[in-house]
Amino acid sequence: MMTDGQLPIRQCLHPEAWRKQLDLPNYYNAFHDLRKEVAALLDRDEIPGSVSEMIECILFANHILQTKIK
Repeated sequence: MMTDGQLPIRQCLHPEAWRKQLDLPNYYNAFHDLRKEVAALLDRDEIPGSVSEMIECILFANHILQTKIK
């Protein structure tokens, strides 16, 4: 499952599971911040502000890589 941030899981899924007395698996408590991961991968100080910006950064980096390979 992928969300744009932790809020959908923390504010929607967890309370709903609690109300219905459901136990969520532990992996629902493990998060990777994709914005920070993209910034680290591309060695950028600035963290992308949106999903579309992350995609643009990745596509731009891929374009640069392809240009260097040729």
